[in-house]
Amino acid sequence: MNKTLARVSWLSLTLLSPVALAAGLGQTTVLSPLSAPLDARIALLDVDDVPVEALGASVAEPSAFGALGLDWSPLLSGVDITPVRQNGRTYLQLTSGQPVDTPWLDVLVTLTTPAGRQTQAVTLLFDPVDYLPATPAAASVPRAPQPVRPAP
Repeated sequence: MNKTLARVSWLSLTLLSPVALAAGLGQTTVLSPLSAPLDARIALLDVDDVPVEALGASVAEPSAFGALGLDWSPLLSGVDITPVRQNGRTYLQLTSGQPVDTPWLDVLVTLTTPAGRQTQAVTLLFDPVDYLPATPAAASVPRAPQPVRPAP
């Protein structure tokens, strides 16, 4: 009887655990350049059925950074994280009033959903203001030789 109860409990927990861990962080897009106030977006995955009002996010405590071997930046104390749903997509909007003066910034984001809470590290990369993304060089296509026509 105890073995049957244990198996039923284990089976029900394995069926529920993917639901608890379904929400997650997706692709990060940094919209601000280096030496400008932070403006970035982090896509949220598998939260389409969750009202945006039920989502919460924040920067983790400095002690959590130390526990993972990440450096805490004083800039992070002024970062606001807001869940946004726009055009059918849900993302976290990260903003700050202070300019970011380092080429990268490690952020530990704590995401809270009705299913639970999780913390994930995200690295934001900043390009200089005058940086232009490299465009791929046009592939050179060999041309057929043109016939030489004699002049009249």
